[in-house]
Amino acid sequence: MILVITGVAKVLSTIGMAKIMQIADRMYGCFLTGISLKKQIKHIPIKMIAEIQVRRSIFVCLFLALEVFILHPTYGQGSITNEEKALRISGQYTHIFENGAPPRTNKYHFITITASNRWEMSITNANMPEDWEIMRYDGTHIYTFGTQVGDMPKGTTNTYKIYAYVYSGNFYVPEAQDSVHPFFPWMVFYLTPQMIRKYERNSVIDIPPPWGKRYSLLDYGFKWKTRYAENDRIIQRIDVVRDSALDLKTDEDELRRASLNYPFNWSQQDHRLEALRSRKELPQGFVRATYECEDVQRTNDWLIPSTARFAEYWPNWRESNYPPRLVFQMALEVDAIIPIQNAATAEVAPPAQTSVSDYRYQATNSRTKFNHATYKLNAGDPFPSGSDPKLLAQANDWLRKGTAYEGLQSKRRKTLAGMLLILVSGWVVLWLTRKKNAK
Repeated sequence: MILVITGVAKVLSTIGMAKIMQIADRMYGCFLTGISLKKQIKHIPIKMIAEIQVRRSIFVCLFLALEVFILHPTYGQGSITNEEKALRISGQYTHIFENGAPPRTNKYHFITITASNRWEMSITNANMPEDWEIMRYDGTHIYTFGTQVGDMPKGTTNTYKIYAYVYSGNFYVPEAQDSVHPFFPWMVFYLTPQMIRKYERNSVIDIPPPWGKRYSLLDYGFKWKTRYAENDRIIQRIDVVRDSALDLKTDEDELRRASLNYPFNWSQQDHRLEALRSRKELPQGFVRATYECEDVQRTNDWLIPSTARFAEYWPNWRESNYPPRLVFQMALEVDAIIPIQNAATAEVAPPAQTSVSDYRYQATNSRTKFNHATYKLNAGDPFPSGSDPKLLAQANDWLRKGTAYEGLQSKRRKTLAGMLLILVSGWVVLWLTRKKNAK
């Protein structure tokens, strides 16, 4: 039996979630009569349809659970539900990148386990099964880890097999836009009207962009226009609109935004300021992005978005009036929703050597900012707590001795002054030499 299970695991680990979904559906279709489920429903009495759908959902989710265990092995068992009622949601979403070029499409499969104040999400790139990510919120922090191979140029490899991030709170602002784009299912299932209202001031919502990056200023300076439904329990639509009144007073103020990593070298600073200049060129009122929940399902007092869309735009500067040009669009669809009780889930631990950026340790004082702690984890190592002495020492040491906010400008001024001194000295020497020869 052990040999059989091991053999199945090895085969499934090379297939990926997309194929497993197909296999599960086909096997269940064969179990019924050998014809696809959708075709059979046309000939089945209405009373039997619900029972068949439930059996199919359970069958598919068993395969999906096995896939997650095999492709994303972790160590130790725990429970995010603790006897609470929870939901297992599975589905898929597409990402179509255009930006004035031939469209490039990727498809992703996801599974979420959602309890009252905790959740876990597993995502796999159907076009590249080795490209995957796991996100988990434990009621206090968001943990993510994945391979990021979907963003790697052909012929190159990552230094580490896994990259992980830890963020404080329940609002997701990624360090970079991860290759499987988890911000989208996070917005669909875990962004709430209550979370958005925390960022509302004088009827204007100024909020960090979940689709943005902690090293880019491009997606700040926009207000969110929102519309809610179901007694304000569901986000029905978001329009992200350019509003120059939300720009901060100086470039340095922009660089010190709380959700932005402060740049401590010239290349990083130039990159951020270039993005800032691009943002300030956008027309007032330009719609940068849209989100829309198209349909909602009700299950055991839960309201679950079942279809949703997201799109990002940029002005077409080549045409008059600068009409919006689609950069990328995403569409999500839920396949199955199953109530569960006390579902066991793996503890948060990476399956391979991992490089971690931990934003729980972000700290600032009057002279500088500690962006995040960095450390390495081996396979199976748990994440440290938010008060680890070594990591606290790492933050405190930077606050005392690290590069100051104005240190980069000071170095640049000293470098320019040195270059000017060398230039002037050379000119004086040349002038004296010519004067001497003239005599």
